[in-house]
Amino acid sequence: ARITAVMCVIFEHAGGMGYTRRNVGWGLWWAMPFLIMTTGIGRAMSKSAPVGYLKRLSILLVVGVSFNFCADVIMGRDWQNDPGDVIFQMFYVIFIMVLYVVSIPLS
Repeated sequence: ARITAVMCVIFEHAGGMGYTRRNVGWGLWWAMPFLIMTTGIGRAMSKSAPVGYLKRLSILLVVGVSFNFCADVIMGRDWQNDPGDVIFQMFYVIFIMVLYVVSIPLS
């Protein structure tokens, strides 16, 4: 089920306007909440230290933003005037990092 949620997000971010307009499988309503929930459950069950978890997420963020930057340069997009578009798809990782730091006192 998690891979299905990932595929819904990929289709949405890949410019699948027909997919978005038809809201196939109501993916726009459940995909991101499901991904966030499964990420939280996975983290809650993990035995790794907070620093290690944040380090892995930081590496994922750097790699993802680097790929987005390279794609923007290759495609000739105006990344200088729209840097948020370079980070756009990686906001999920930033969101998970912020939620994790906020929730550390609860664990």
